[in-house]
Amino acid sequence: MIGYPKNGESINKALAGQSGIAIQMNSTGRLELGAYAPVQIQGLNWCIITTIALEELLAPKRATEEEDFFTRYINLYGYYDLFLIHPEGTIFYTVKHEADYAQNILTGEYADSPLGQLVQEVLQSKTFAMTDYAPYAPSNNNPSAFIAQPLLHNDKVELIVAVQLDETIMNKIMLQRAGMGDSGETYLVGNDKLMRSNSYLAPDTHSIIASFANPAKGMVNTDSSNNALAGESGDNIIKNYRDDLVLSAYTPVKAGDKQWALVAEINQAEAFAPIKTLEWFIGIILLFSIPVIIGIALWLTHSITQPLNKTVEVIKQLANGKFNKGDGDISKNKTLPQPPFEKSRVVCPFRKRVGKFFSFRFPKNDEMITMLAATQEMSETLQRVILDIQSTVSAAKRGDLTLRVETQSLKGFMKELGDSTNQLVITTSMVMEDMTRVMSALAEGRLDEKTKGDYEGIYAQVSTSSQITIENLDQIIKNIQEVVDNASRGELETLINLYNKQGFNKDLSQAVNALVEIQKNFSNDIGILLENLKNGDFTQTIQTEYAGEFDRIKQNANSTIEKLISTLSQLSFIADVVNQAATKIENGNKALSLRTEEQATFLEETAASMEEMTSTVEQNAKNAKTANKLAISAVKVAKNSDLIVNDAVDMMRQVSTFSDKISDIVSIINGIAFKTKILALNAAIEAAHAGEQGRGFAVVAAEVRQLAQRSAEAGKEINALIEESVSNIETGTILIEQAGDGMHNIITSIGRVTDMMSEISGASTEQSEGIKQINTAIVQMDQMTQQNAALVEETATNAQGLAQQATKLTDAFGQFKFN
Repeated sequence: MIGYPKNGESINKALAGQSGIAIQMNSTGRLELGAYAPVQIQGLNWCIITTIALEELLAPKRATEEEDFFTRYINLYGYYDLFLIHPEGTIFYTVKHEADYAQNILTGEYADSPLGQLVQEVLQSKTFAMTDYAPYAPSNNNPSAFIAQPLLHNDKVELIVAVQLDETIMNKIMLQRAGMGDSGETYLVGNDKLMRSNSYLAPDTHSIIASFANPAKGMVNTDSSNNALAGESGDNIIKNYRDDLVLSAYTPVKAGDKQWALVAEINQAEAFAPIKTLEWFIGIILLFSIPVIIGIALWLTHSITQPLNKTVEVIKQLANGKFNKGDGDISKNKTLPQPPFEKSRVVCPFRKRVGKFFSFRFPKNDEMITMLAATQEMSETLQRVILDIQSTVSAAKRGDLTLRVETQSLKGFMKELGDSTNQLVITTSMVMEDMTRVMSALAEGRLDEKTKGDYEGIYAQVSTSSQITIENLDQIIKNIQEVVDNASRGELETLINLYNKQGFNKDLSQAVNALVEIQKNFSNDIGILLENLKNGDFTQTIQTEYAGEFDRIKQNANSTIEKLISTLSQLSFIADVVNQAATKIENGNKALSLRTEEQATFLEETAASMEEMTSTVEQNAKNAKTANKLAISAVKVAKNSDLIVNDAVDMMRQVSTFSDKISDIVSIINGIAFKTKILALNAAIEAAHAGEQGRGFAVVAAEVRQLAQRSAEAGKEINALIEESVSNIETGTILIEQAGDGMHNIITSIGRVTDMMSEISGASTEQSEGIKQINTAIVQMDQMTQQNAALVEETATNAQGLAQQATKLTDAFGQFKFN
């Protein structure tokens, strides 16, 4: 098997005896989750590393699905993209896989982008953060906003989750048309006065993308947007960004720590169409009222002028001396108004007669003037009332409901007309103020405001309906809050009582109850699943059908169980293999230990034999010295024992030959000792590796036994030769004693024999030293064998421990149920 070197922090830790789980970057630059642990085998420094891509781990995808969990998540909630970011800055997962994928957002080319700055802020603050819309290069430089949330463990950021918002999510809210009419629109403006949502009326120039692409055309620099960005709320009639007169309402809104302007506008003509209708209505009333007033004035004028004309006619008759004409007509008018001329100008010598004949009196002059002044005043008052009504209606048309018709100096129907107009404006103002206060409270999330006015008719219906709506909302919120509080405490039995609920109140309550029921069922299924996992049963999965997010969690949970089954099955199989291998290693080590002990025993016996042989050789050397002394003392006798001396010389030659053989045997023993050392070293190396159940060690051990046997045989041969040498020397000694009497005459020969005996003595001494060296080598080899035996015993113990741990691991996996 051929491999390649692999380095890494996890490998270094595992080889150092540590185990754990860590996130690391692989050779391709991608993040992965790795588990590492040392493999405890005596004499071996191994480790096992298991890795899985971090992206695959955190964004699982079933084999039957085309999209992973996060892809379905952003499609459901309208986000553009989702990022998983390592604390060191690597974006190891995105849905879109744009140019920022697998980049380091802290040190790479996008470090200064909005996302890069947001990640830096989140790492420092360790809290939620958001950016404003700004061009983002990886997304074709389109404006994007980002929201990021850190995941903390022991106050340390372990992961950052960020989502990217494009124009879609804002426009979905801001482009709703309910209640906006034909010219109404709502839009958001940022601090840079650029759009944060698309305009309904001018999407080509005032969309998010268009305004950032061309700020000069897409900028909104109106009174409403500027006031809202300054933190003010209000409404006014202004010219909008299209230079049209609009009724504009504005307020600031917070987007994270950013402030935007929320503006709602509608064309002035469309906004004041109801007031225009009211103005026309009042105009029509006036149109029909003026002819009536004129008719009344004409009637009054006719009523005044007719008596005056008759009075003038009578005076003319009196002036002409005609007293009888028209008597009957004149007598019918008992109270005629005074003529417009002075009474002193009527020259009638018959005044008393006239007064006698005509029983009426003329009105005084100031009464006529008063009547005419009253007519003029009525006309002026009517004109003023009409102007006041027109001013009040025009002010209401502009949204100013503070102007009133002055009625203190009016009387009769004109006062009633002015009071009615004032009451209409006052009632409308009260209703608008009441409803504005209530709606503002609702916009702020408060339900404590109520309508306070005592209204009638349609206004009473509006007030009552709004109050009932607020009360229903308050009750719904309290019911939902109660259910949510109980659910937060794990109590999923509490439901909203549907008694006496109708309409949206009932629908919303039913929806909340259904949600709680689904949550309850889902929690029960999850609880049962976890209980089965705790009991080691991996065969049970969630079978109940769910929808939406619950279904995704269910599918992910079932997928997790499947992956756990696969992983644990593989680990169980590996544990079985390790157990079997450990058992074989244990058995092999036991056999190796027995053979090593046998070899140690053999070496001990060999050492004992060598010690005996050494003793024998030393004794032989002593005997040779003694023989030399005897030969010297027998010089005189040996001179006359030529034949015996010759025989003794032959014997001594044989002893010399035997000594040569002993030397050869000693050489063999030395060679055996050298090879034994080499084999013992190889045996130690093989025992250290202990690979393939100690097969190599067994071979070496067998060779050592053979060499040990040869050493024993050589020792026996040496012993036999030495014994034979001793026997021959004894025989030679006897022959020398027999020839003692004949060796008196062969002094020279005896001298030579003496020299030879000295040589034998020296050779015996050297032989003794050689055997001592052999004995020392055998003792050292015996010590090494004893060390090898101890090492084999320790290896056997470790192998037994490994087998026990593997058995425990197999038993542990046996607790799990996979099928």
